[in-house]
Amino acid sequence: MTKLHPSCIFFISFALFGCSHAFDKENDSPIQKYNEYVGALSKKSYEDILKEYWVESFVSESLPLLLDGSENAKLERNSVIFSINFPQDMTSMVFQKENVNNQSACVLVAGVSEENTPLIFNVAYTMENGRWLIKKVHGAFLRASDSYPSQPDCFPAAP
Repeated sequence: MTKLHPSCIFFISFALFGCSHAFDKENDSPIQKYNEYVGALSKKSYEDILKEYWVESFVSESLPLLLDGSENAKLERNSVIFSINFPQDMTSMVFQKENVNNQSACVLVAGVSEENTPLIFNVAYTMENGRWLIKKVHGAFLRASDSYPSQPDCFPAAP
């Protein structure tokens, strides 16, 4: 039997730890990515948030509008900022649930608004470049907290 040199054992264990740590970070669950996103809203620029948390199609459409400082683009720029800030409409969270299906996922976030009105977000995620990224958000105010849905639904029927 061949013995490994102690430095080889250190290198192998370091490599295994490094690979497993990188794998875990890149494959966070959609709920973890949502919670990370909420925290990033107060720490990162809108440009960084777009690039890190949203799908490329939304970034390529929204980033030019966000960076256009002209008066003509003000309405579109504000619309992008409103879209990015969607979690801030919820002042407290009641629960979260997720459904994951291969390359797509839906996260249900239930809580209350500033006016103490029950509010939900269904956040559609897609796996893009090895990361869970936001594809679409559907928010709705509810009549009563007892009407919180029991499961995420990222493709609700039109009212």
